Amino acid sequence: MEKASSQIWKAATTHRAAGLKVYSIVLPSDGRGLQVRVNDPKAAGPLSQAVAASVGSAMAAADIEYVASNPIHNVSRESPSAPYPGGIPIREGSGFSGWTCTAAFGVRNSSGTEYLLTAEHCYDNGDDIEATDGDNIGEIKAENDLNDAAIFNVNTSSGVWVNDDYVFDVRSGQYSWDGELVCQSGYTSYPNRCQIEVVNEYVQWSDDNGKVRRGVEGHRCAGCPSVAHGDSGGPVWSIRSDGFVAARGIVSAGSLPVEEDLSYEYILWTEVPPVLTALGVSLQTS
Repeated sequence: MEKASSQIWKAATTHRAAGLKVYSIVLPSDGRGLQVRVNDPKAAGPLSQAVAASVGSAMAAADIEYVASNPIHNVSRESPSAPYPGGIPIREGSGFSGWTCTAAFGVRNSSGTEYLLTAEHCYDNGDDIEATDGDNIGEIKAENDLNDAAIFNVNTSSGVWVNDDYVFDVRSGQYSWDGELVCQSGYTSYPNRCQIEVVNEYVQWSDDNGKVRRGVEGHRCAGCPSVAHGDSGGPVWSIRSDGFVAARGIVSAGSLPVEEDLSYEYILWTEVPPVLTALGVSLQTS
């Protein structure tokens, strides 16, 4: 199988000029041969002839099937695909240049409609939301001022980017208490900010929009940035003993500027349990 696959990839290289693209080669579980996934099976004739002449005794040409399929894309936080995990950078989709905020966690309502959480202060009801590639992926459907929370409809999952390399699954949501340590992985803070200690488990504050918010205050160390512009709406979380993520909250604000006002020593987030209650949704945990 390995030899035959190598010959297929080699032959495919010489037939790209004809518009034929090989996306993947699969060994079906029933062991019937190889399945070659291409953009257009009708254009695979020359490739199949070349492969038949090259695989020799490695595999009978009749055991190689050419089927229509879709391109394979590398997936990263900067180029996400459906079902969309939390932690992706998002922006308002009206030609605005730059990344305004981050998405938090996947949720669903009682009817099964799926959404991603983000911060209310980032957008208005009805705003279209774009992903990094410029695709419109949803629209702000509901907001809550006190918990600085909003949801936009999108095919989502239980996953959340915990940094730029890994997606972990969310299995629960919980409050944060004084002395506990949490992380936040808003898009601007690379790769994430961990060892954030809860220093005030109940805080109310007035933000730049003059709206009163309610949540938690955290701090890492003197002069250490805990949150940066663009992290708003992003996930605050902790790792459970079983390796899954406990969703703690949504990044809302910061105080005490560091790094020329680009980041802040103190982070403020709104908590997942009251956010879910206010918006009438539940976490995606599977």
